[in-house]
Amino acid sequence: MPVAYFTPSFDANQKRPLAYTLPGTASLSAYESVSSSSSITVAAATSDNSNAKKSKREIRQMKNRESANKSRLRRKVQLTTLTTEVIKLKKKKQEMQAIIASLRAENKPLWGWTEHVSALQH
Repeated sequence: MPVAYFTPSFDANQKRPLAYTLPGTASLSAYESVSSSSSITVAAATSDNSNAKKSKREIRQMKNRESANKSRLRRKVQLTTLTTEVIKLKKKKQEMQAIIASLRAENKPLWGWTEHVSALQH
């Protein structure tokens, strides 16, 4: 039993195929190909409307891409700024910890001396 394979024709903006045609058959019959001028006008208007919608959609997508790119760039700049600030603050913290350690080392003998003096007074 022969199997009929359908070849779908796709529209790039749609997810589903538009029409299915059997191999070896014409897509339009003679009756369908003959149309009145009013249907041609309606088809042309629909086509223009469809093109306008596609154009608006493409413009919207392009603006969205640009906005997303700007957002990514802002985020990168912000991340770089924050990373630089973290590095500076860590360095400052180390400097302050070194100062604290040196002051404690300087104060240690003084505390021993004050304890010795206060013990002599009692």
